[in-house]
Amino acid sequence: MTVKVIRAKGSDVCPSGSYALYEHPNCNGSVEGRVVIADESIAKNFGEIGDRGFSDTATCVVNKTKRTLELFQHPDLKGECLKVPPGGPYDLRELKNERGACLNDDVSSTRIGDVPSQGLINQFRNSGYQVFGGKVDKESGTAEGASGMFGAFANVGYVATGGKITGKDQQAEQVAAAEKAAAQKAAAREELYEVRIITAKDDWAGTDADVFCQFARGDRKSGWTKLDKPDYNDFEKGDDDTYSVYAPGDFGDPKHIEFKVENKDDMWLLQWVTVKLWGRGSAGPVWHCPLLNGTKVWMHTKNLAPGEGAGGLTVGAQVSLFLAPGESAVKGEPNPDAERYGRAIVGAWKHPG
Repeated sequence: MTVKVIRAKGSDVCPSGSYALYEHPNCNGSVEGRVVIADESIAKNFGEIGDRGFSDTATCVVNKTKRTLELFQHPDLKGECLKVPPGGPYDLRELKNERGACLNDDVSSTRIGDVPSQGLINQFRNSGYQVFGGKVDKESGTAEGASGMFGAFANVGYVATGGKITGKDQQAEQVAAAEKAAAQKAAAREELYEVRIITAKDDWAGTDADVFCQFARGDRKSGWTKLDKPDYNDFEKGDDDTYSVYAPGDFGDPKHIEFKVENKDDMWLLQWVTVKLWGRGSAGPVWHCPLLNGTKVWMHTKNLAPGEGAGGLTVGAQVSLFLAPGESAVKGEPNPDAERYGRAIVGAWKHPG
């Protein structure tokens, strides 16, 4: 019985009899991200196993056991559960359990369950495939192939679970071709995010420094984007503005948003941030920074004089903030930044929403 964390990509790193959870979409796509490979249940938090753990982030799963794989949102087999039959790769952001809940990419523990019925496998495969525009002939059970933005990913999952696509005879060839097409499609497109930033109304809160933003997921970064509107004085005291920031299509949902300031001996007091993914339409997911529920953050490129930096947390010229789902705070939500900065963050003030 083994559980290990490696850095790799592709479904072929998962041996027969095991399952694999990938940090990034499409079996880590073009990036050798972290992969949990196991042939047993993992009841404890993924954060307790090798390579600094898995950060509770799993976007893609391959199940090469002969049993149902049960994925849990929280450690100790608690929270929402998604049952995954043999096959894959499956994109966890697009799958829902029998309660209609989606884990997105939050997986903290697993359990190997019972042998699934063929009916369950077929139902899981066909219903998920049709969500992405794929068509399945009711009599022959043969698919015509899905198209569109996520079609290549859907084809990968369909053939890997034993489904057949018109004009294709060899399952291994189907999987390899579909994985390659999915990786190429994902790498070629970009995801558009809308980043809303509120600068505090305190004295000296605004800045003339250049402000840059990027997303982080594990050890992968989306790349710095300068936040700058033409003919506009950005990040003045009390400003509430939105900026467009792009990430690679195979990046996956961001786990942190990072800022840095440059080119001016100055200070900036950050009050609130939300991130919205527009690439999935107006109903796309939204994230916020739990740290900002209880404190503001001073970024600075100058040596602070006595009294400067009061009323907030001083972090220097660069900061990485954890992102939690939703547009506003949720009672009891994770706030790893509070521990990272060595202080208890309490609801001392409320953000303006």
